Amino acid sequence: MEHKDSKESYTQNDMATALANSNLANERLLEMVQAEIKYKKWKFYMLFFPVVMLVGYGLFTLWSKNNLFGGEDYVAKVEINGEIGPGMLANANRINASLRKAFADENNSGVFLSINSPGGSPSESARIHDELIYLQKKYPEKNLVIYGTGSMTSGAYWIACADDEIHSMSMTMVGSIGVIMETFDFSKILDEYNVSKKVFTAGEHKHRLDPFFETSEEDAEKINFTLAKLHDLFKATVSNSRKERINLETNPKLFSGDFWLGEEALELGLVDSITTEHELLEAEFGTVNVVDYTQHPNMFDQINSQRVLADLKNQLVTFW
Repeated sequence: MEHKDSKESYTQNDMATALANSNLANERLLEMVQAEIKYKKWKFYMLFFPVVMLVGYGLFTLWSKNNLFGGEDYVAKVEINGEIGPGMLANANRINASLRKAFADENNSGVFLSINSPGGSPSESARIHDELIYLQKKYPEKNLVIYGTGSMTSGAYWIACADDEIHSMSMTMVGSIGVIMETFDFSKILDEYNVSKKVFTAGEHKHRLDPFFETSEEDAEKINFTLAKLHDLFKATVSNSRKERINLETNPKLFSGDFWLGEEALELGLVDSITTEHELLEAEFGTVNVVDYTQHPNMFDQINSQRVLADLKNQLVTFW
């Protein structure tokens, strides 16, 4: 009898333990399900939130451009600042994208291109110049105004010649219509330390501009020929833009690579007026309200630009 009671008690204890374990398992399972639901919610929010932010930013940008000045007219402004070149902050891809957006906006009163650059890559400058020509043909009703501030020289002036009129400040440096290529000759340093460099090429002139070899007369002739061709293109671009406003007979130094301040540039016919930004905006558009359409670089673009600049310095070759 006692054995039977003991067995029943044991069975009841087992059932109680099993029930407790089952409840615990159910609680754990419920916690896991709740955690999974919470994770999926957070995952959804993390994926959905950036989309909402992007859409919201786009709508806000559109609204702000139409309502920023209480419905008054505004001008689309694009800036070219610093050296122009691939990988630089002022590169053709970024500037041209900014210009396309500015010209395509039907709500603005025109495009105001502000230039503060010493120039840079001939090819990048030509790309921006050609894009401006194209956009003016595509949007003939859109008024383009080009204004030089601190510097508008070399490739930057090439860009400015895309418009019929060029304006500047009195202190703006203008001109430098020329081409320059710089490199170094380290061959004597190698000789001093009794070190030689071996180069293997397929093509006898592949090593031209290598700073560890002396520049031969043939190399110098080739380089000067190339620079002269680029200079001819530059001169033709300026002549076609400025036409009768410049006179090479009375001012033979115009294409010498020299530069002048605003007042002198005005006398030489390189610019059409000396004015301030607000005065120019008021005269050309009837408003001083501007919206910046320039694509500004993010942190990664700036890091990449610094790397490219460092690479160019390491190559010890600059091409303006």
